[in-house]
Amino acid sequence: MSVRVAAVLVIVLLLVGCAPPTSNKTSPRTSKPDRGLAITFAYRTTDGETFSSSTTLGSPTYVSFLTTYDVASQVQARELNRIVQHVRPRVHAGALILEQADHQVLASTFKSALDLSFPVALLGATTYSGPFGTIDRVPVTVLLDAWGVEVWRKEGLATPRELHDALAFAAPG
Repeated sequence: MSVRVAAVLVIVLLLVGCAPPTSNKTSPRTSKPDRGLAITFAYRTTDGETFSSSTTLGSPTYVSFLTTYDVASQVQARELNRIVQHVRPRVHAGALILEQADHQVLASTFKSALDLSFPVALLGATTYSGPFGTIDRVPVTVLLDAWGVEVWRKEGLATPRELHDALAFAAPG
């Protein structure tokens, strides 16, 4: 390589390296971000109410697939309950129980024994296939942003730190 070509290359690299940084700041978003399609869902809860995409619209929402007999599911439910009770601005959560339809009393007892402040719904099957994809193990926790778009997913027990850190993905903008 000639000295002239090397000198030009050095100058070009210096110019690129000295370019002003691009701003990572964006203005606050007031409309739905272009992240993907919102997930639409509706499930009957153990309390006879409905846990749905329309009842959670406007707030980040954790949807956790659990079972009543799994210790990791119980731990996940307790951690989600702490977040729902303490994080501001408001965050929603709901548990979808992957068990047979005749386990309604177990799903109701799961909610009351853990003193959960969020809805619990029994799915009536041990494998789920629906708007959240196919789920055949627990726990699985999904976070939807305020517009209902999935922004984070964890298969297996999510730690309190992971659950809190995931909220950054649901932030507007």
